[in-house]
Amino acid sequence: MTLFLQSSCVPSSNPPRFCCSHQSPLCFNGATCVVANFTETPRRFKCQCSNGYYGNQCQIVKPKTCLDYWSEQVKPISGKYTILDEKETSYEVFCDFDSEEDMTWTLFASFDFNHQSSQQELSFTENDPKNEHDLNWKLFRLRKSVMMEISSHSTFWRVTCSFAEYGVDFRDYMRVRLSIVNPLTHDTEVQRKCSTVDFLDIKGSNCINCTQIIYQHDVTLGLSPWHSRQNNCTFDSSTVEHKCYGGEYARLIGRYHRCTDRNYRCSEETTSTTEFWFGAVKDKNEN
Repeated sequence: MTLFLQSSCVPSSNPPRFCCSHQSPLCFNGATCVVANFTETPRRFKCQCSNGYYGNQCQIVKPKTCLDYWSEQVKPISGKYTILDEKETSYEVFCDFDSEEDMTWTLFASFDFNHQSSQQELSFTENDPKNEHDLNWKLFRLRKSVMMEISSHSTFWRVTCSFAEYGVDFRDYMRVRLSIVNPLTHDTEVQRKCSTVDFLDIKGSNCINCTQIIYQHDVTLGLSPWHSRQNNCTFDSSTVEHKCYGGEYARLIGRYHRCTDRNYRCSEETTSTTEFWFGAVKDKNEN
């Protein structure tokens, strides 16, 4: 049976129609229901939310992370969403609900190869927002207070390569538990040791629960295969290293020494992107 919408209520008809009125039960918390432009949304209606409410039906109150939007049995669609900080300042972020089962990922930083020097000016331990109110893949980073709020509701963080092009197929990918390494506090000069990663793939070579040195001091974090090998970390990086012009080896996952690598999705082109996310597990028993 097909359901239709119209902008005002009329006696029942055949086929049945939704009633999209100012008091429509389709929208919550004082929102106004309006007929949708079919070119803008697959839904047949849209809700104009009152202040402080978000979501397709204005059912979400003051969302702090992407996980707050997954409050129903039906999983949301991946895309751009609004979150609020403690002062109720709004930020647009990308929410990934689809790439990993029962997981929600909130993007907190992204940059392309051309902007790596701008992204690397300060490590994630410092407050260094970039286009925080202009979500884009080329150069984006939330302020540290917002990242801290998201991380406090998360269990993991991950790095992906050229997400807009490839999505997540677990090639050129790393996932780490926050309890092992927190990128907002991690400093290699204080703690230089092999850290366990849940999963790591570089150019198709991968491992589960292996170790690498996650390098971060003064500049944004990355992997240093040479340091990891010198410290006897368990992932064999020798097969994935790439030597730049002048003989210097490129780092991975965030620091590339301006050295492209055609076999590595984060740096295969100057427009290739690197993304950082915080992830939380959906509690199946909360509904």
